[in-house]
Amino acid sequence: MTGEEFRDYVVRTFKRTDKDTEIYEAITDMVMDLKLNYFFEAFKDTDETLQVAALGDYKIDLSTVNIGHIVGRVRLLNDDGGSKPLTKRSKETYDDLYPHQEETNVDTGVPSDYTIFGGYLWLGAVPDSADYKYGISFSTEAATTIASGTASVPFTDKYRWILRNMVLAELYYMMGNDEEGNKWQNKAQGGIEKIIANDEFNIDAPEAVNYQEV
Repeated sequence: MTGEEFRDYVVRTFKRTDKDTEIYEAITDMVMDLKLNYFFEAFKDTDETLQVAALGDYKIDLSTVNIGHIVGRVRLLNDDGGSKPLTKRSKETYDDLYPHQEETNVDTGVPSDYTIFGGYLWLGAVPDSADYKYGISFSTEAATTIASGTASVPFTDKYRWILRNMVLAELYYMMGNDEEGNKWQNKAQGGIEKIIANDEFNIDAPEAVNYQEV
């Protein structure tokens, strides 16, 4: 749905036609809220490829890609199409393992570890080649403000009613009507729980247990 179409969809329930500014602000905020708080499959991208800018660099700026949540581990990609997962470390552990990354004579090698800190992907060891490629999967964040001319409002292809309920809750809270806000928030939460259950069902991969006689 376009921004205007979704605004009209909200107004059919909200009834107020004098709150367009507040409606579009609420839509923008609720889309961001969904993307920041949930790992919905609908927001996931795959196989984004990153590289360090130059030999000697060990940090990659993640602001260059629209990352919400990183899904799984960062992978070192091979030329033959394979990949090796890197080990995710806390920043504290990373600093213990690689205390002199900024030194010009630091040991370099094929990275085996990484951490996320300050909006950067930190690699360890310092890569001995700038040609290495790193694969990353992630859920996306909203990048633009929702307005009447927005071509496609995220989340409205399948779950427009859930986003509408969230927007209605936000609007009523803004107007000081907590009772009405709570009603629509509860409706929205019920829908979110259904999406989570559906995603879990789709991505679950149960494996048979092979029992061996002792």
